[in-house]
Amino acid sequence: MSELIVAGESSLCYDGQYFFDTDHAEGDSGSQSNSITIDITTLGVPLAQQGTTSDPSGWVLANAVSRAIAHMMSIKDDRGEPYHVPFMTEADGTMSFMVMLPNSYLSAEQQLYAKEFAFGVPNLLHAMPRIKLEFVRNARLTWTDKLAIFRTDSLTKAFVHQVETGVMIKAKAEGSEFEFDTDLHQYGVDSWHNSNFGYWQNALLARLV
Repeated sequence: MSELIVAGESSLCYDGQYFFDTDHAEGDSGSQSNSITIDITTLGVPLAQQGTTSDPSGWVLANAVSRAIAHMMSIKDDRGEPYHVPFMTEADGTMSFMVMLPNSYLSAEQQLYAKEFAFGVPNLLHAMPRIKLEFVRNARLTWTDKLAIFRTDSLTKAFVHQVETGVMIKAKAEGSEFEFDTDLHQYGVDSWHNSNFGYWQNALLARLV
């Protein structure tokens, strides 16, 4: 899955575009992007509080995530209607998203849970109505200046996990020729499965510049 995410800027998904791309289009949606850049100098964070694109402050990261979510909410379906709407199963209209971060954002992530930043400025992530966020660091990401956001409560998913056979345990144990010859037991696990791109609408890549 991590390999898919990293390759999303150069690998095709179902609409013939790269999974993370700037010109997706279906039906009446118009041209849409799920790959954006965010200039950290435009986030309203004082220069001394910004950090860098590879080691941003929590203040910068919170504002960047807020802007990325706002962009994601602008995505439309093939009828030109908003794609991201609450599901009837959520009585309070909550929508859930996972924010996936590289290891270089560890320091910033730790600051995201604060309700205020320097000078008493409120953390925007605590003021987003009916938006539930989960933050996950992925050590397999090769990025240093990007983050990805995935909607997790949607009936359709950003990725498809296909299972051909479940986990099966194999053993050369009691009574086997292997045990007779070596006085040892040998165990193995076998499973056939694969993952691939699903709906790009449920994913967004944001690069800090």
